[in-house]
Amino acid sequence: MSERFIFIDDTDPGLKYGPGWTSQNVTTSTNQLPANPLYGTLHALVYAGTPVQSSLSYGFNATYVAAIFPSTPFSSIVSCTIDGIQQEVFLDSTLSVCHNNVTLPVGVHQLEVAVNTSIQNSVLFDGLYLHSTYESTVDADIQIPIHDAGIDHYTLQNYGDTLNFDFVGYSMTFYAYYANTDNHPPSNAVYTIDDSPPVNFTVNNVATAVIPAIGSQILIQTPRYSLGPHSFSLRFLGTSDTAPIRMNNIIIQNSSTPVNLNLEIVPPIPSPTVSSSSLSSTPYSPTPTVTNTTSAHSETKSTNSGVIAGSVIAVLVIVALLILGVLFIFRRYPRTKKEVNPVHVVHSGDTEVFGSAEGPEGSVQVREYADGRNVL
Repeated sequence: MSERFIFIDDTDPGLKYGPGWTSQNVTTSTNQLPANPLYGTLHALVYAGTPVQSSLSYGFNATYVAAIFPSTPFSSIVSCTIDGIQQEVFLDSTLSVCHNNVTLPVGVHQLEVAVNTSIQNSVLFDGLYLHSTYESTVDADIQIPIHDAGIDHYTLQNYGDTLNFDFVGYSMTFYAYYANTDNHPPSNAVYTIDDSPPVNFTVNNVATAVIPAIGSQILIQTPRYSLGPHSFSLRFLGTSDTAPIRMNNIIIQNSSTPVNLNLEIVPPIPSPTVSSSSLSSTPYSPTPTVTNTTSAHSETKSTNSGVIAGSVIAVLVIVALLILGVLFIFRRYPRTKKEVNPVHVVHSGDTEVFGSAEGPEGSVQVREYADGRNVL
C-alpha cells in the first residue's frame, strides 16, 4: 500500500516568503506549463534583468516534507535545509524537489529553502507534501497515490472500466497522466458524486513526441459539496483504441485553510448545480413552459366572461318582472272579478365557473458539457 500525504498549497498562510515572490493564478485554459499547478496557483520569483535571490520557510510537525518547484532547474535551489541541516534536491521529470531522504524524528521542524533566478529561468513554487504516522488528517487536504488501497482501478482503457473511490471531505481533484505511447483519439467518460447528476466529458491525450510524458493534468475538479463522506465513481466510455485514463493522483479537499479556496471546476458545470433529488422523475421534454403571465391572462378572460353573462341574465330577469307586474295590475282590477292564483316567478342564472389556466411546472435542463483538457 502506498502512503498518503498531506498537501499544503503555496497560498497556505503558514508559508513565509522572502522579498520578490508574487502569487500567480493559472487556469486550465491559460496554463503553459507541462503540468497543471495544484489548485491553480503558484508563487513565482521572476528574473528582472539581474539574478534575484530570495527564500521561503515553513514550520511543520511531520516526519517527511517535500517542496515542489515546477519547471525550475534544480540549480536554482541554492540550499534546502531542515533545522539547519542540508537536504537532498533532485529533478523529477519537470519538477525540482527539495526533501529529506532520512525520516525525521517526531516533533516540530523548520524548512528553509534559498533560491536564485537566472537569465533563462524564473523560480516557481507550487506547494508542499507532508507525511507522518502521527499527524492528524482531520483538517487537512490529502493526496491519494495510484496504489492506494482505496483505489480499485487506476487505469481505465476498455469500455465500461470503472474507478470507484470513497472519501471524506468537501471536494476532490483527479489528476491524470498522459504518455505519447498511448492512443490519441479522444475518449468519452462520465463521473458521479453520490446521487448528483452524471457529468460527461472528453479525454484527450495531450502528450506529444516533444513532451512524451505529462503528469498532474487536471481531469476532474468536482464542485464543492457538504463536508462529510462521499462516493466518487468514474466510468470509461471509450475503447481500447482511444485515449485511456491513467490516474496520477487524487487530492481530497478537507482543510479549512486557505479559507478563500475557490477551485476551478473541471469540466465546467452550468450553474446552479441541480442535485438529482430535486429533479423530476419525468424525462425532460423540450415543450415550451407556460409562464404565470399566461395563467393570469386566462383567469382575467374567464372572469370577464362571467361578468358579461351575469349582466345579461340580470337584465332579462328585470324585464320579466316588469311584464309580470303589469299583468298583475290588470288581473287585480278586472271587469269581472275572479280569484287569481299567485304567480311564482322562477329564474335560473347559474354562474359559469372558469378555472384558471394552469401551465406545466417549469422544467430544468441539466446540460452536460464535454470538455477536453487541451493543455499546452
